[in-house]
Amino acid sequence: MRDETAFAPRFSVSAIAGGLRIDDRGLGFSFESSDGPRYEGRSDLAPLVGAVVGFDVVPVLSIEAHYARASASLGMDAWLGGAPLPDPVLEERQVVVDLYALRGRLNFPPRSPVRGSVVLGRGTINVDVDVAILESGEPFGPSGSTTREPMWEFGGGLEWRSGERWGLRAEVIDHVQRCSGETHTEINICGRDGSIDNLHHPALTGAATLWF
Repeated sequence: MRDETAFAPRFSVSAIAGGLRIDDRGLGFSFESSDGPRYEGRSDLAPLVGAVVGFDVVPVLSIEAHYARASASLGMDAWLGGAPLPDPVLEERQVVVDLYALRGRLNFPPRSPVRGSVVLGRGTINVDVDVAILESGEPFGPSGSTTREPMWEFGGGLEWRSGERWGLRAEVIDHVQRCSGETHTEINICGRDGSIDNLHHPALTGAATLWF
């Protein structure tokens, strides 16, 4: 039986799944004329899957490399001079979000089978936005765009360990995207005029973890 008074650093691998709320404030776009059609997106909770590779440095601290992907179809609302157009005008716009981060995890109480954690990480978020598709199947508006920006991760959760080898975790993490402020295309996630400084993409996830 393992001596609980001694700690040996070890690795872990986690499979994660949950949902990501994509901050789509920058995806509304319009044409130059104020009387022209304007389109804004509506996002639902996007399914998210990913993996985490961790290293328990000491009982209270773990270092983790994190990757996750979420994909959502945004329904589109449309207006023309303030009056609604026939619905649906646009079917959807596909958005894919990739998250890459290196993060630290503080565990408390560190050796309890059930423990809380606080997470702080730094990484990159990559957002791909496809061109919108008309009801007829034809593309509408400008082509899709890809945005790669720095990101911070903040959050925490609860973890339950069953013995020495495996456990379950539930957590809430906010992925804060720092927009560059540059002029963007009409459908860039950070907005066409660079007026958005930060976007918040919160996620609710569960994970199964194996230690070795």
